[in-house]
Amino acid sequence: MEEPFLTRLDPYAESKPIHDPTWFYGRDKLMKRLPAVLVQGQHIGIFGLRKVGKTSLIKQIQQRFVTTPTVYMDCQAFSPKAEIYFKEIFKQLETELLGCGIKGLPSLKPFETEDFRQQFLILFELWKKSGQQEPFLIILDEIDKFFPDRELKDSELTLSEYVRFFKVLRGLAQSHQC
Repeated sequence: MEEPFLTRLDPYAESKPIHDPTWFYGRDKLMKRLPAVLVQGQHIGIFGLRKVGKTSLIKQIQQRFVTTPTVYMDCQAFSPKAEIYFKEIFKQLETELLGCGIKGLPSLKPFETEDFRQQFLILFELWKKSGQQEPFLIILDEIDKFFPDRELKDSELTLSEYVRFFKVLRGLAQSHQC
């Protein structure tokens, strides 16, 4: 127990999220409440100033869902186009399900909104047939990329992509509890 403290280094000085639960303290209420809310299929948003530990909190939540197919996307790495997000979500879910021993996954197709919705439901049905019931977990870090400054030239286009993307995810979650 003492070992992490013997180095006398500040674990928060780096620009990296905290992965080690030893250094993640003071958020017990959140760590009890958030996983329970997610298992129920609720959506959550974590908001705060830079460097307050949002990504560290996300990493701790991920560690609670190691047996659940989980997608993690750092949105800074992607352009704000719905098809790019759909393709990445499907790719990560496919990898996660294969890791869980799920067989018979559909082949990857070009992604339009309806293609993604149908293929996502196929993946979820395969997950349920394996005896699992909990919904998939999709974590979008730095999602503010989808919230453009109104002064920018293409801000309406980015906002329409945001609406298109979240309309599909919300519909899947609400209509199919997946």
